[in-house]
Amino acid sequence: MKKLSLLTILGIGIPFVAKADISNSFRNTNAVVLYEFRETTGPVLDTANPAFGEPLNLSIYKPTNVTRVDGTLEITGANVIRSDKPAAKIVDQCKQSGALSCEVWLENNETVEKRAGLDAAKRPQPLRILSLSKSLFERNFIFGQFYDMGNVYATGIVTSSNEPNPASLGNSLTDPLLSTVSSTRVPEINSNRLVSSVMQKIVVTLGPTGLAKLYLSDRNGYMYLAKTEARGFGTGSAATYFSKWDKANTYLTLGNESMSPAEFATALGMGDDNFQTCTAASNASNRCFTNPNRYWKGKLHKVAVYCSELSRNAVLGDGTYNVMKNAKLEIDLNTQITPLRKRAQEIHSRLTGIKTPISNPILGEMESLLNVGDSVGAAAKVTSDPSFINITVRDFAAKMSNRDETINLPLNDFTATVVGIVRDERNAQTMLTDDITYQADLTKAPVPGDLIDDILRSNNHYEALTTGRYDLSQVLVPKKQNFLMEQKP
Repeated sequence: MKKLSLLTILGIGIPFVAKADISNSFRNTNAVVLYEFRETTGPVLDTANPAFGEPLNLSIYKPTNVTRVDGTLEITGANVIRSDKPAAKIVDQCKQSGALSCEVWLENNETVEKRAGLDAAKRPQPLRILSLSKSLFERNFIFGQFYDMGNVYATGIVTSSNEPNPASLGNSLTDPLLSTVSSTRVPEINSNRLVSSVMQKIVVTLGPTGLAKLYLSDRNGYMYLAKTEARGFGTGSAATYFSKWDKANTYLTLGNESMSPAEFATALGMGDDNFQTCTAASNASNRCFTNPNRYWKGKLHKVAVYCSELSRNAVLGDGTYNVMKNAKLEIDLNTQITPLRKRAQEIHSRLTGIKTPISNPILGEMESLLNVGDSVGAAAKVTSDPSFINITVRDFAAKMSNRDETINLPLNDFTATVVGIVRDERNAQTMLTDDITYQADLTKAPVPGDLIDDILRSNNHYEALTTGRYDLSQVLVPKKQNFLMEQKP
């Protein structure tokens, strides 16, 4: 049998791999609208596949607050960047498919600001990065960001109509449809580490499966599955999703709510750029939550809207094949249930943590070994099952990794290293004597891999392995621990 031991390990390695990403060919073929900000003057052009209709070009209503250079559109102040005409082609395509995905490449290039507005119930609202809406409270979907709440991305997608009630959107802080914390995206002035502006890729996808998914990239641009929400669309059938979306006077907007030029001029005149200054009295007079000027600041590198549910493979690439999957076994009704066969099934269950049919062929091999008295050999057969590593060994190590001795916590560096030592059949003493720790091979598991942010200063690297349900028996690789000793302050 394989050997186990205990050691608390702090370790990092140097990952260098190709970055998982949506391919350009897929994007150009499937995006209903695509903005790559190559233009330096004039409207922002929709460069998506013409099969989805006429271009949906965007106009900038406050050019003095926008900088356009090197394929980016930088919003430096309150603005409205809105489609020249209603976004009917997005509504039509999404109604037909019952799905929606948004891809945004952005760059937060300022320190944290408290500029999130309030809704009618005095709940914080995210600053608008991308929206399809008529007005402040009449939206088909929004994608936004809370600067003052740890940089939380939030998405609200309406599936019934342009609801006047913001609570029904599920995009308030108290009831987000889909949100996640990405603590390294916005530079923090109190950080003891020099933080530069970085580009982050975000993909939000939701379709008839009802499972919303949010993908993010880490500081080095590696995409990974950050969060899933099972709430999805809620009630109704796939055939009715988006069926009541209103396309008349509904515009696609970047960096704010959809507003007419007159409404934008009024919003600028209100002077409520910092919405946290709103008081109960001002809110009672409708000054705060009716102000549509919830502008976002930063750089946009790419924006695409799809009326399809993007698969995990489309977003992350081949690394998705290393996700844990249930084995497909044929049921043989003619299998003879002998005492040794039942004993083999019991050993299999105890070593893998899962049930298996009595007709599983491996039980026949184990039965033969048990028949000649080789119980150790029979048990060894089970250790090749991925569940032995991913459930039994992982839980064994997890229980030792925390004071409460619970297994209900994400993967961490200690647990991963114990799992790796067992999988590789190393002598347990090497955990005490060798310069070794285990991390994910980023070519096999797209997870955040920044040495400082995701492995040393946080548990992002290992938590993403848990969220993505990656097969630890396939993706873990040994690394050296002593990298830190070679670093200069």
